[in-house]
Amino acid sequence: MKRAQSGTSSMTQKPALYPRHALDSLAAQRHAHPERCNGINAPCIASSYVATTTPARYISRLCTQFAHKLPVSFDEHHGRIEFAFGLSHLHADRTGLHITALSHNPQDLEKLKHLIAAHFERFAWQAELNLDWQ
Repeated sequence: MKRAQSGTSSMTQKPALYPRHALDSLAAQRHAHPERCNGINAPCIASSYVATTTPARYISRLCTQFAHKLPVSFDEHHGRIEFAFGLSHLHADRTGLHITALSHNPQDLEKLKHLIAAHFERFAWQAELNLDWQ
C-alpha cells in the first residue's frame, strides 16, 4: 500500500492483513468513533461506477495527483483521499472502478463530486469516460 502526505513522496508499505472477524471489529470501532474517520460522520454520500479495463491506473493517477496537497493512501485495488471537506474511497474490481464520496453536507458533497470528476475526466479523456454520480 502506498501512503503519501502533502509535500512528500510516495512510499511502499505492505497492507496489514487481518482475519475477517478482526475487520468487523475494527469497522465497528471506527463507526463508534467518527473522529477516527477524519471527522466524517457522512450523512451525505454519493457513488459512481465506471466500466474500465484499467481501474488501477485511474486509482494511481487520482491519488498521485491529490497527494501533492492532501493525505492519500492507495494500492492497485483501493484508494483513499482525505479532503478538508470530505473523503473519497476508490475501489477497483475486474470490471471497473467504484468511487464513493462522503461529506458532512450537500454543498461539500457537490464540491467533492465536481473536484473528483474534473480530475478523473481529465485523466480518462482518451477513453471518453465520465462519472455518473448516484
